[in-house]
Amino acid sequence: MELNVLGTSKVALVICKRLVERSHTVRFVVSRSKENAQRFVEDLGEGVATTYEELEMLSGVVFVAVPDSVIAQVYEWTKDKILPGTCLIHFSGFHSSEIFADAEKLGFHRASMHPNLSFADPTVALLNLSNCIFGVEGDPEGLKTAIKLVEDISNKYVVLSEDGKIGYHLAAVVCSNFVVGLAALAEKIYEESGVEDPRELMSNLIDSVAQNIKIKGVAGSLTGPVARGDWEVVKKEGELFKSIFPQFTAFYDQMVELLRRLKEGRL
Repeated sequence: MELNVLGTSKVALVICKRLVERSHTVRFVVSRSKENAQRFVEDLGEGVATTYEELEMLSGVVFVAVPDSVIAQVYEWTKDKILPGTCLIHFSGFHSSEIFADAEKLGFHRASMHPNLSFADPTVALLNLSNCIFGVEGDPEGLKTAIKLVEDISNKYVVLSEDGKIGYHLAAVVCSNFVVGLAALAEKIYEESGVEDPRELMSNLIDSVAQNIKIKGVAGSLTGPVARGDWEVVKKEGELFKSIFPQFTAFYDQMVELLRRLKEGRL
């Protein structure tokens, strides 16, 4: 397929790199900054860098790879430069493709394909992309196009309803971003305990939990003092936690209650 990219995000770069490997082509890369667009093109190895002011007519697939807050605005800027029959796709986990408000009226197809993957480091993301599960939705033709692209990236996806996107994204935030917050607490406690660089220790432990969830499910993966009913350990460790993080005193008790309910099947 012929692909065009509005924006120069890490997500777009990684996904386009994989699709170019699968014989898709990138035509235009568009940014407010010609330099940013040129840098994207150089990293990708193909495409024509341009700005919104200089933009020519677009066809094929248009990736709208900009922050959630400006997707609608960028669509308004560019829709008069898009030919009927073109498929518009964004990568937001929060918004549905209905953000392309008058797409049907203008003869466009629309979809979204959200990758459940961290793109903090594009090199790491590209290495892990073949295992990435996408959340996809759209109108019938747009959804068909998005699925075809995902099949060339990882062939792993879940089909979402348009009104289910917010809940889907919230679950992803809890599963990924909240884990980073918990890791920050763990890192501080490890350092207080004399472990100088706990990053490998933590990542190995988190990896083992992830593997258990994949094999045994969430409830079957619970281990530790709450799972064993070692309430004296829970109490003593709670005292230490609260001494290190007095601002999060209630958090420890709430997490213990959450794990207790999970263990008892009451969540």
